[in-house]
Amino acid sequence: MKTVNQADYRLTASTVSGAAGDTAHATVTVHNASPAWVTSRSAGEPAATVDTDIPIGTSVAPAPDNCWSQFETRYRCNTPTYLTESGKPAAHTSPFTLHIHEAIPNATGRAALHNDAYEPPVHTYDPDLTNNTATLTVNPSTS
Repeated sequence: MKTVNQADYRLTASTVSGAAGDTAHATVTVHNASPAWVTSRSAGEPAATVDTDIPIGTSVAPAPDNCWSQFETRYRCNTPTYLTESGKPAAHTSPFTLHIHEAIPNATGRAALHNDAYEPPVHTYDPDLTNNTATLTVNPSTS
């Protein structure tokens, strides 16, 4: 019997609400939902990199410590060099402080795993790439 030991990264993102002038605390989290783990200890590269597009009508200040601005509405965030917790599912969260400038109903931003940023590329050990994106939502519609 052949056993496959693979990681399964997945992303989740917050849904927050607020009026113009408010501050909302949102998160984007990379989960490793499997027993396998990936590390780049020798190269010192992050286990995963996430690009997050900030919803329209908002801005970020300050950026999370593990993130930097690629341009005004996109941030790239790194995890540590590994995502594991003694063989159990593990996660790394990037906390964003969103300043709401305009309360736009259902404003969304996309978070996506930057699949091939480092060696080994994510697609070589993550069998399910369909859960490598998430939606960050501000002021969701109630209907």
